[in-house]
Amino acid sequence: MLYWNQGKHDVAEPLYISCLEASQRVLGDEHPDTLGAMNNLAGLLQSQGKYELAEPLLINCLEARRNVLGDEHADTITSMNNLAIVYQVQGKLADAEEMFAQCVEVARKVYGDDHPQVAHSTGGLAAVRRHSLTPVALSAANADSAV
Repeated sequence: MLYWNQGKHDVAEPLYISCLEASQRVLGDEHPDTLGAMNNLAGLLQSQGKYELAEPLLINCLEARRNVLGDEHADTITSMNNLAIVYQVQGKLADAEEMFAQCVEVARKVYGDDHPQVAHSTGGLAAVRRHSLTPVALSAANADSAV
């Protein structure tokens, strides 16, 4: 993470790839540490704008975390949110909305309404829904919120 935090992505990326490959080889594809390494690599790729490379990693990570940890585990909820963000920045708004909505639902169930994860995912969902509005609907929404 040090290289990533220093903005040395070209140095960090091969290290993250090596870490993921080693974890897969030694621990297996669905070990929680392997899934953490996969999520970290996807996050690095996302931070570089390499969304088309991050997306399949996030999809695989989410599916495996659901299988291994269950839908209500904190890591699974994080994976849902991460994938929703990647969908959002790629303009895949229907996919982003669906994923954010799932994330909000599960996070509320697990954490309650006042948890930061719920607020974060709800904010993402609101942003996607607002971005999805047509100009006419957006004007009406703005007028309604001004009252």
